[in-house]
Amino acid sequence: MLYYLENVELTECMTCEHSRYKPRTGRGKTLMAYKNLRYFSITPRLQRLFMSPRTAKHMTWHQSDADQPNTKRNHANDPLEVSIGPITRARAKKLKEALNGLV
Repeated sequence: MLYYLENVELTECMTCEHSRYKPRTGRGKTLMAYKNLRYFSITPRLQRLFMSPRTAKHMTWHQSDADQPNTKRNHANDPLEVSIGPITRARAKKLKEALNGLV
């Protein structure tokens, strides 16, 4: 549960009634939350990545091939990429490992 906006004053979860704060063990009056949500803006990171022409080329692969009709546009690291042809034991094993990794 996110304790934000209208839920900022709550001290227990509305669903499971778990306490928002850790129990106090010392004399301190500061409440310590069990978990803290941290937000890191993605905009500056993407700007730095696109500043390098080499990195930008790899990040725009899906648009650079858009003008070529009938082109297969799967990502290079796609674990389910299976070429057309007979299924051999090695290819079947590779496909099985890829499917097990997705489960």
